[in-house]
Amino acid sequence: MTPLLYSVAVQKPTQLLFLPGASGQTQFWHPVADLLSCLATKVHVGWPGFGDVPRDPAVRDLDDLADMVAGQIDRPTALVAQSMGA
Repeated sequence: MTPLLYSVAVQKPTQLLFLPGASGQTQFWHPVADLLSCLATKVHVGWPGFGDVPRDPAVRDLDDLADMVAGQIDRPTALVAQSMGA
């Protein structure tokens, strides 16, 4: 059997989404983001109902949370995450 080969075009991200861990602390990634010298837009995503991010009735579980993050991916994006955010 001949293996299938796929060509994937890799683009530099124009957006970086920083996802917090279970604590929802968006400032966790700020020191790292401040050190990055890329031209991509840096977005710190907060979890609804954690810290100063208001609750969102549309986010009821982890699937809704994943959908919320996926909805912010509208261009070449790199995700930076740890813990639950990963």
